[in-house]
Amino acid sequence: MPAKVIFIDDEESMLDLIKEILEDGGDIEVVTEANSVKAVERLEKESFDVIICDYQMPRKNGIEVLRELRGHGNNTPFIMFTARGKEEVESDPLQAGANAYIQKKAGSRAVFVELREAVANLACARDGNLRNRDPMAVLRSTIESLPIGVIAIGLDGGLVMHNHRLLELWGLDEAQMKVGQMTYLQPMLTKVTKPEALFSFFMEVRTDPMRPDIGSIIMKDGQIIAVSSNPLIQEGKLIGRVMAFRHIPQKTLPPTSVGPDELESILDHSGTVAIVWRADPQWSVAYVSDNVERYGYKAAELTSSKMSFTDLIHPDDRERVRCELRQFLSCDTPMFIQEYRIVTRAGDLRYIRDETYVRKASDGSVSHFQGILTDLTESKRQEQYLRENQSLMRSIIEASTMGMALCDAEGRVVFTNQAAQRMYGYSNEELRELRPPQFVHPEDVWNDQSMHESLLRGETDNYEVTKRYIRKDGSMFHGRLKVSVVKNDPSGERMFLRMVEDITPQMEAQEAIWRAEQRSRHIIESAAELVLTIDVAGRITSMNKATESFLGWSEDEVMSTNIFDYLPPESAPIGRKAMMAKMMGETDRTNYEIEVRRRDGESRILDVNSAIMREGGRVMGVQIIARDVSERRKAEESMRLANRKISLLGDVTRHDVLNMVTVLSSYMQFAEKYNVDPKVADYLKKAHHAMNHIQEQMVFTRQYQALGTAEPSWFHVRDIWETALDEADLKGAKQGSELGGLELFADPMIGSVVKNLIENSVKHGGHVTFVSLTYEMTDEGVRIIYEDDGNGISELEKERIFDWGHKGRSGHGLHFIREILHITGLEIKETGPPGCGARFEIFAPVGKFRFSEKLMSESTFQDPIDQRLMMLR
Repeated sequence: MPAKVIFIDDEESMLDLIKEILEDGGDIEVVTEANSVKAVERLEKESFDVIICDYQMPRKNGIEVLRELRGHGNNTPFIMFTARGKEEVESDPLQAGANAYIQKKAGSRAVFVELREAVANLACARDGNLRNRDPMAVLRSTIESLPIGVIAIGLDGGLVMHNHRLLELWGLDEAQMKVGQMTYLQPMLTKVTKPEALFSFFMEVRTDPMRPDIGSIIMKDGQIIAVSSNPLIQEGKLIGRVMAFRHIPQKTLPPTSVGPDELESILDHSGTVAIVWRADPQWSVAYVSDNVERYGYKAAELTSSKMSFTDLIHPDDRERVRCELRQFLSCDTPMFIQEYRIVTRAGDLRYIRDETYVRKASDGSVSHFQGILTDLTESKRQEQYLRENQSLMRSIIEASTMGMALCDAEGRVVFTNQAAQRMYGYSNEELRELRPPQFVHPEDVWNDQSMHESLLRGETDNYEVTKRYIRKDGSMFHGRLKVSVVKNDPSGERMFLRMVEDITPQMEAQEAIWRAEQRSRHIIESAAELVLTIDVAGRITSMNKATESFLGWSEDEVMSTNIFDYLPPESAPIGRKAMMAKMMGETDRTNYEIEVRRRDGESRILDVNSAIMREGGRVMGVQIIARDVSERRKAEESMRLANRKISLLGDVTRHDVLNMVTVLSSYMQFAEKYNVDPKVADYLKKAHHAMNHIQEQMVFTRQYQALGTAEPSWFHVRDIWETALDEADLKGAKQGSELGGLELFADPMIGSVVKNLIENSVKHGGHVTFVSLTYEMTDEGVRIIYEDDGNGISELEKERIFDWGHKGRSGHGLHFIREILHITGLEIKETGPPGCGARFEIFAPVGKFRFSEKLMSESTFQDPIDQRLMMLR
């Protein structure tokens, strides 16, 4: 019985294309739906095996559809199929509950093969008919999820499978990867400096398929690729080899200076969360980085008295975490590592590795704990998978770049992988004759003694610590060691897995950052920007030469005076409130503009960046870096506006263009495939339609690109109206106006506003016989009124008509109109009674309109009502 699939996409041509591709094999039946709201309603009544959904759609986007379905208990396998990259989607589809995320790629046939395979696998799993699945499906799924490039080769050298990361790493095309053939090998050999070294890895599949191997190769572009090769065993049988390729990043120099703001920004955008909690019974939070929002909490919420750090920890783990902490403190350990679970705001569990540093007060007592929280959830899932797939675990261990050694309770080495042998410089036989302390730096041999004793007593099942190691050649490297209990044999003897990761580059980077911070202190003294510090009361405690020059007072005159004395009376309360909110943790705002008064009486605008200064966990004041932006303020505002329009352009056109290019490319491929088939004419017709659509989009793109790029100026509204009438086809409708000498301060594209309103009346208003443009004064400004006598607009549609893509993507007129008017602060809305004609009101506030006496004297109609009656006769 074919799998039943529903495909949701607002592009009709994409619906037709995917339906034909998926149904081509006869094992999939596709139902299409162009309206996301109707699709959700249909899914409430009808059952499907798989859901395929686009992301960007009117009314409800793909994420909103997914969340609504999951919220109603609908767990049908869901595939997000979109032209957008994950960074452009509002949240991670997989975290929201999607089973797969596939990106449309223009011109790539492989993406449709990937989509078809994903549908087949998800439908098969949903039916529970696992016997019909490809016996290599588990291995294929594992390989695809790995972050390294992987290729599996049969005993004859032909391709068995590969993952997409391999294609990215080597710059290969999917067409070169044909199962059972060796077409992949030639392009790979042409990209390395020593082809014979890479070729030898591939030849091992025939010469010695059971021997593991590891090494590295250098690409012609200078990249270094680590290579590991191991036997591929499936169900106890040797079927070939699996090879792993991993790019080794080159070391990069740190920035010449890293200031507080830069460090805070780096932290907030990193994958770890920083948190500082007090050594009180409640573990109240003193500081947490803003990226704690990844778990659903706000930083201000955690630092308030409403919550504490223990509220995040899973209730079943809290007592264990407290006991471990007390044990670490009893050993006077300055840093320790714990693992536990936290509960997100949504109620989900996340596994956390907490690298905690103990901070002490001046009297030697513990005052705070500083934790770096790393999310281990995905790695925990992978560990669980490895435990359930022992036949695959050996190959992955050998392919791992982390050094692994299996030891008994006495410390004797039983087994080491290739990475460990390479890391220490000893062979497996040599390592079996040694004890771990023999290749550890003497000063670090016993820094984990208490933790290891706790492991031996069975009080914990793992611990983690950083050590320095000595290689066989005498060189040293920094390693992060994790020791875990892995099994009990029949005699009751426990075994221990020691995993070491070489973190020398990270340690060197930390050292470089520290040196950069030292240099930054010297740079501040000669900086062109204003740099000063203030205490919690607002008193100035330090300032640089640029600040002296700007204020006109010397440092001696300014020192210990209050910063708010230099603000105009109307700005002082604003500055005081902003500073207090920052220090109290009520806001994360670090950048704002404020007016400052100099010694000569002149007021200037400063762009201010601030950072909290802490000592021992206590807020000591604020550091301020500012620059004079008085002369640039207006120019910067215009630039920001232009950038916003450019950004909007990319957002509103990219989705359509990519879809149409994909459709056009696919249909052209069909035309070549069926070059003697009658379907060719139909495909070419569809391809031609897609090309026309692209051309329409490009016309709109050019218009939008011009939006906001020219300086606004004053325009006579009567001239705009008359020009629009000359260019429009009224189809016999009459027109009238009462505009006097009204002028508007607007973008040069203001003419498109009136022209578009007239075209909408003719196109959508039904039988329109009259259009007019008049104005009326209000207390706040002037209201320009455009009316017709057509069908009018319903109450439900009055606001929606200004949305981009309303009623399809063929035009964006009213959305475009609103954007043109917004440039100079003008507003538009529709206020006509439904069924009695359209009425658009454009409001211009005071300062955005004026009257020309010359045009006032030339006004032809004095009364708009009389004018309308005349035009209808």
